[in-house]
Amino acid sequence: ITKANLEQMKAAGAKTIVTACAGCFRTWKVDVPNEGFKYDFEILHVTEFLDRLIQKGKIGFESPKPIRVTYHDPCHLGRHAEVYEAPRRVIEYVENVTLVEMETNKRYAHCCGSGGGVKGSFGDLANDVAGNRIREAEETEADVLVTACPFCHRGLVDGAKHIESELPVLDLPEFLLPFAREAREKIADENLLKQDFMAYLSIHPKIFEGLKKGAVIDYDLEGDRFHVLVTDKSQIDVNPFRAENPDVELIFAPKAVEKLITFVNEDEYAARFGFFFKEPTDDEWIKFVLRLNIVKLLMKGYRKFAQKAGLI
Repeated sequence: ITKANLEQMKAAGAKTIVTACAGCFRTWKVDVPNEGFKYDFEILHVTEFLDRLIQKGKIGFESPKPIRVTYHDPCHLGRHAEVYEAPRRVIEYVENVTLVEMETNKRYAHCCGSGGGVKGSFGDLANDVAGNRIREAEETEADVLVTACPFCHRGLVDGAKHIESELPVLDLPEFLLPFAREAREKIADENLLKQDFMAYLSIHPKIFEGLKKGAVIDYDLEGDRFHVLVTDKSQIDVNPFRAENPDVELIFAPKAVEKLITFVNEDEYAARFGFFFKEPTDDEWIKFVLRLNIVKLLMKGYRKFAQKAGLI
């Protein structure tokens, strides 16, 4: 397989190979050369690639509000390949973001519990280990836990669910996406408010607490659409395009969104949401279109937010 991959990469004329998987990176950076294979292209983990783009001024990131982030070092990326600083530099480069370290970090970081076949063979043990790492992250009082390995991400998400933690867990590129400035500057019709709203919702998944897995909400800001998909307890995906079959379509006046994204507390967000719906003004209002009947919406868990917003 390695030989076949090398042949395809060389045939493509690749000069740089970028991977977002810490295990794949370690394999190509460490194991493949140790097995005697040679190649003349560069291998970069996505965190190194992003770090390079940032240093060259080709991309930038900005959060609309202060966020505390803690970072989990993947074993394959850190201890095995000595990549510690690139992901931290990328996180710290995001304006309004503060990196707070866990007690164990870098070379001494505790494992997520998923590697080496442990998650597949001993699922309960893996969840216990991941749960311990989540507790360690919670001690930093971070708003979000970020890692740079899809397997660590999966394990930590399961660990958070295992201990009933509401701490959001994001892979680094996933964390960065809502904050990217490059797209804002280069795409003329990009709605900056949409980006800020997406970023706000991504770090406040508690807003969607109580919704069942698979719930879909479409957001409309003057025709600029995005949607939120509930993927698991306390976990959401914020996608920058219209949903095909949403449960609910929410339509916002821009001024209403500008007010909503200033709230740190999710209950305050819900209360103001309800106010804008029940007592709209010319500049600050919210409308919604129900795509499911009330019974189905209640079965999907929409009651909790509706109660917080004073809608029922």
